[in-house]
Amino acid sequence: MGNVIPFPANKEIALYEFVVHNSITTVCGKDPWNLIAEPYLEQGQDGEEYRKTVEHLGQLGFEPSEVEAIRKKVGPSLIAYNAFFWEWYMLDPIFESQVEANLRWELEALNQSPTES
Repeated sequence: MGNVIPFPANKEIALYEFVVHNSITTVCGKDPWNLIAEPYLEQGQDGEEYRKTVEHLGQLGFEPSEVEAIRKKVGPSLIAYNAFFWEWYMLDPIFESQVEANLRWELEALNQSPTES
């Protein structure tokens, strides 16, 4: 399995020329980051959705334990980002208290595997 390297979109032509000039093999496929971050960016996942996501990540070379380890590491940052974004977006005092409650719930949920629910 190769490396995934993020690259600025405005430099796409330069990247393409570099790849061609250096005979670098490219592959197309789904970005695993969206699948890894899915539980924190969606409204929620049921057991079947969770299983399908982990299965798809397995097809991309990720072991279930690796997925859990990555999610546990990045989860608090993604939750904080989402809370900040929606608080900033709404700027609503009633909504703010709901964001705080949701943030507490999400952080507590990090300590429980989705398959244990």
